[in-house]
Amino acid sequence: MSISRNQLCRCGSGKKFKRCCGLLAKTPVPGASVAPEALEELLDLAQQGAFSELETRTRALLPSATQPAVLWQLLAVARQRQGKEAIEALEEAVRLLPDDAVALLNLATEYARAARTRDAEDGYHRALQLAPQFPEAYANLAALKLSLGDAAEAIAMADRAVELKPDYAAAFFTRGNAFMRLGRHEEAQASFRRAIDLSPALAEAHLGLALQRRALGRLEEAEAGLQRALAVAPDYAAAHIELATTLRLQGRSADCKASCQAALRLVPQSAAARAVLAELAADAGDFATAAVLHREALACDPDWVDSSAALTRLKRFEKPDG
Repeated sequence: MSISRNQLCRCGSGKKFKRCCGLLAKTPVPGASVAPEALEELLDLAQQGAFSELETRTRALLPSATQPAVLWQLLAVARQRQGKEAIEALEEAVRLLPDDAVALLNLATEYARAARTRDAEDGYHRALQLAPQFPEAYANLAALKLSLGDAAEAIAMADRAVELKPDYAAAFFTRGNAFMRLGRHEEAQASFRRAIDLSPALAEAHLGLALQRRALGRLEEAEAGLQRALAVAPDYAAAHIELATTLRLQGRSADCKASCQAALRLVPQSAAARAVLAELAADAGDFATAAVLHREALACDPDWVDSSAALTRLKRFEKPDG
């Protein structure tokens, strides 16, 4: 079945076909490196979501390929969509295509996922040196800057992305988060609303707007926004957790607990969901259960600061031995 360039890529990346597997389809394949029909079959596997088979068949072709860059890129897609690390494959693609801005962007994004922030930042800058009008590189760099705590620079990068691509919903979403970080609520709200207008199915933008509403104490609006996020992405664990927090703030303990349980069904090792349940227990005066849940949260994520601080506070409620 054919797919238009502006449709979402069926590989599940969330990108348009022209920005995803469509780029691989246009990659030159010199000589007998990869026969066009073989490349088409591989792309079909990506579109069908058959990523395990795509990985197997791509690996089988690599030893005999004289120009294997496109195969390394497809291998990276296959591994990423299976939740596997893809850095090695993307590094090989960049080694073979050092002047390919898209290959550099993909590698930098994988570095960012692996918390190799310096490598990621270097990769985005190299991509922009090769393609100064590359909105995706600016948007991804904005997200990276925000993760590093530089909200002002994140806004500057996101602004550049939307200047180049005015309908770039993800860039408006990052821009909204950066404004939130700076306490600039009106600008955050405008950015989140623009992201939603451009992409109503962008659950993250609904969540961002809901958190902005909650920060202003507008709990009913926050709840409605989180419900909209879950309507478009029912398996969005973060939205379930934030909904639980919002319901707790409204004193709706049973609904809060149900939302935490929904999050735990999706992410059984969620420290955040356990921490909300712990605070719910503390609200009811059950400090022993709260302490147990906070310890469970720390067992899931030893760096979970909220639970570390909460356990310190709960010590004053512990009964002395004997």
